[in-house]
Amino acid sequence: IYSTQDGFNIIGSARGVMDCYGGKLSCPLTGVSISVPAGAIPEGVQQEIYFQVSQDGSNIRSFNAKQGERLLSPIVLCGPHGVQFLKPVELTLPHCGGDDADQLALMLHGANQNGSTNHQQDKSMMLNGINHVTNSNVSILVDHF
Repeated sequence: IYSTQDGFNIIGSARGVMDCYGGKLSCPLTGVSISVPAGAIPEGVQQEIYFQVSQDGSNIRSFNAKQGERLLSPIVLCGPHGVQFLKPVELTLPHCGGDDADQLALMLHGANQNGSTNHQQDKSMMLNGINHVTNSNVSILVDHF
């Protein structure tokens, strides 16, 4: 099922409600998952968590294919916006950049709630968030959406 939201062609998604025991959301069609560890959500809180996956990077204003940038992974929209976690959650997604992280010039693109983009080109800053890289997947630790 394909849908369009805010100009992104959504090819997969997952949604759930989690509590202090954590849990995992996954979309086998896209290979994207979010693992929420126990203790990441405060006790007594029922927190909705969701993600949507898009393969089209044409709506990323700071993406510059003319300067050699290319999309190595699907675009993952996580929410709801503003959720803070007590422990980092693991976002796992497929990529096509190979398994030699030292040979990659990594760039993290993000968007705030009003859709304006920001990006980090500092490789050392980006590598601090990367938990594990294989030749086909990368897992990133995040503490908020």
